[in-house]
Amino acid sequence: MPRFNKPAPNNIAGNSPYPEGWEDLLLRYALGDLSSEEEATFQQLLIDYPELQPEAKASQTSLESLPLPLSERSPSDPSNHQVIHQARTIPALPVEGSVRPSLNAAQKPAGNAARPISRQRPAQNRQKRSEAPVRRRAKKSNQRRQRSRTRSQEWAVLGVMGFAVMLGIAAIAGISNYQLRSQLGQTAQKKEQYQELLDARTRELSDLNLTQKRDRAILMALRQPNAAVYEMQGGEGTFRNVFGRLIVVPNNQEVTLVSKQLPALTDAEVYRLWALTSNTAEPLYCGDFNFNPEETIVWTLPNERCSQLPAKMVVTAEAINEKPVPQGPDVLSGTLR
Repeated sequence: MPRFNKPAPNNIAGNSPYPEGWEDLLLRYALGDLSSEEEATFQQLLIDYPELQPEAKASQTSLESLPLPLSERSPSDPSNHQVIHQARTIPALPVEGSVRPSLNAAQKPAGNAARPISRQRPAQNRQKRSEAPVRRRAKKSNQRRQRSRTRSQEWAVLGVMGFAVMLGIAAIAGISNYQLRSQLGQTAQKKEQYQELLDARTRELSDLNLTQKRDRAILMALRQPNAAVYEMQGGEGTFRNVFGRLIVVPNNQEVTLVSKQLPALTDAEVYRLWALTSNTAEPLYCGDFNFNPEETIVWTLPNERCSQLPAKMVVTAEAINEKPVPQGPDVLSGTLR
């Protein structure tokens, strides 16, 4: 059962010395509107504060002395006739500016007839005075309830507005995040496309530079007086699709080879050039080289006979440690054009 804690004796002046809500409990006690739990709370309040017991009894007595509704009185009740008779005998109040008519002896009420009204007025005034605190308490209780209800409604409205604002912010943030991710994805995709295009352009430029180098080497070799060009064709097997041009300048120790699709050999292998003065003559060793796809191959001939325009030139693939004797497969071979 809840208990009210007694306040400290040095309360601030002007504050109620009793617990909050005691007036509402007192009013509902007088009206008989307390639940069992509230009845126990109110009884504990009277025990803790005995000075409230007379006021509780006065409030209950005041409400019990209130007149019953007309429907609860019987028409045959003698008090009804007495009240009606007294109401008829009450003289009318004079109106300002009018002459109050004088009553004759027959119209004047007997002395005993007016006494009940004179006795009844103080009782009615006392009844009204006793009802005034109850009404004031009821009014204050209603005002407190109204203020509490208003505050609750205001907090509810603020809560709904705050929730709506949070939802709006979350929606805006989600849309912005989605748009940002979409833009980042599109940017990455465009970057990949641009990178692929740049790589393709770089490869094209590299091939163009290589072609220009080969062309310049060929032009420089061809500008030499008495320059001879051998059209070289691929051999058998993996070298079938290899072709190129061999440029030899008489009385010059340098030779130039321009070839496409010539495969690079391993570190243990090397290409060797052989000169054949006739179909039955022994091959003449004219140097070795390895293929570099980014450069035109130029090397110095070891024998002057190789630059005297032999009938046929042959390129073979040989082991790097073998003696200069043609043993490997033919890679390129060509005659003087």
